[in-house]
Amino acid sequence: MSAINNLSWVLVPGAFLGPVALAIVLYLMLRLVLKAPGGRMSAISISQHALWIGVIGWLASSLAGASTLGILEPSAGTSLASWPGMAQAVVWPVIAMVGVHAVGQFSYPQPSGRRRTAGLSVRSIRDFLPRGLAAVTGVSLVASAATIGWVAFLPGFPASYPSDGAELAQRIGPGRIEGADVALWLGVAWILLAAGTVGVLWLIARRRHLEALDVTDNDILRTIAMNRLLRTVTTVAWGLAGIVGTFATTQDPMVSATGSVNILALINGVVLLWMWLWAPPTLAAAGGTSGSSGKSRSAPDFTAQPAAQVVAAIGTASPFLGIVAGVLGLLTVTGSTTGPARLLGVAGMIAATAVLTIIAGELLLQRNHGGPPQSRATQVRWVHPAVKWTTIAVGLLYAAVLTVSAVGESLLAASTGLIRTLAWPVSGGVVTGTLVLAALGVVLVLRRRRTSPDVDGLDTALRSISLHRILRITCALLIFQTGLLLAMLSPVWPLVLGLEDPAVLGVARDAPWQPAVVVGTILWIAALVLTAFPVSSFARSPKNADVKADARL
Repeated sequence: MSAINNLSWVLVPGAFLGPVALAIVLYLMLRLVLKAPGGRMSAISISQHALWIGVIGWLASSLAGASTLGILEPSAGTSLASWPGMAQAVVWPVIAMVGVHAVGQFSYPQPSGRRRTAGLSVRSIRDFLPRGLAAVTGVSLVASAATIGWVAFLPGFPASYPSDGAELAQRIGPGRIEGADVALWLGVAWILLAAGTVGVLWLIARRRHLEALDVTDNDILRTIAMNRLLRTVTTVAWGLAGIVGTFATTQDPMVSATGSVNILALINGVVLLWMWLWAPPTLAAAGGTSGSSGKSRSAPDFTAQPAAQVVAAIGTASPFLGIVAGVLGLLTVTGSTTGPARLLGVAGMIAATAVLTIIAGELLLQRNHGGPPQSRATQVRWVHPAVKWTTIAVGLLYAAVLTVSAVGESLLAASTGLIRTLAWPVSGGVVTGTLVLAALGVVLVLRRRRTSPDVDGLDTALRSISLHRILRITCALLIFQTGLLLAMLSPVWPLVLGLEDPAVLGVARDAPWQPAVVVGTILWIAALVLTAFPVSSFARSPKNADVKADARL
């Protein structure tokens, strides 16, 4: 009875409260992205909203945690061979991906005016569906279903390991469970993927027109949403097939010692690259026309100005010097016992070096191109609300994960008398140091003298770019550190949550806890994507909400 109560305690928060909370946070974040400075929607903010839906949906669809589905390791059992483990690893990413795209459609506001723009015909999916991409997605789903049906007939076999010292010459290798059990959960994921795709396509087609766009751009926006959904669905379908390939190519070590090539995983990689290159269409209004008014609002070309060239050089130098610092850190910090702490420390060195490069550039900018003092009246409007609140939310998440990691490590040390790693102290130290540098950089950007006062809007755009670069680096570091702490210190989470006895956990202290590993992997991948996200997507002049900072800066 106690086991049942414990199981229900785990399932209710994990299966209901957690996803609901994440959906609410996602909804609020997407609503913030929709609001341009001044509190209204624009073609640019709508385009960014659609991009964020696609990026978050792709991150949520990661099946990295399910790559060894049904595989039995020779040293210890794996949670991905049990029904709860398999369901969590392969079904939740599909639900999360479909949910992100669905929440994205619901996050668009309802029309506020008395007049609404509408077409004369009833909107259907085929009116906006990209036909070529839809055909590729359909073929991918059929191929994925065929591989799932095939894996159901594959037999299982136990893992092989020596039973005593006299049998050390015996072959050691992984085993696998019955293929029917793997096919069951892959089939559930496939059904949810296919049904969810049709449902989201229906939502996209039936969504009301947006007042900030004309009829043509509203139709293009629906095609953009369908494009990003179908590309992600295609990668997930082949991801399921790749899992089948990994399972099928796992051979019984007592029968054959030769390996085989996972063709399905290779196809999955090719399709992933192909989908990345399949770009969606763009809104005409976001390329120089705002809304349905038809008035051109093209951004001025600042690249010829000396101050702008300095800022552009900073944008090139900061990631380069950060990578150099990271390589030097990897070469300097050695030792097998410092694995997690080493990686966390090197990530902090990269971020700190990038922020120091921006600070040095701002000092150079003020010295060579500084003019009269700048008023502080509009400083708060230089940071996009979505960037500001996302940074705050990520900081709170990191603080919570760091606290749980510290408490879990202390409890584990008290129960076993062993200190596993110094990961959380190193992470706290490098993050604190980088936050101090980032705060100094923000103060410098806000208080430095105005540059090029003869060029209207240039100084504001340059400040906005520098601020968003600093915040992007800080946010990416926090997300990366959070993901690594979750993935590398995952064994402490069952201990803190009361899901494992300390003595039992101490015996298998290196056994990963899959939920933390999956979430951590998604987070550190998201951090890497964020580092490549252009600051021009959020850096805008406060005088004109629809004029973006030049993307070449």
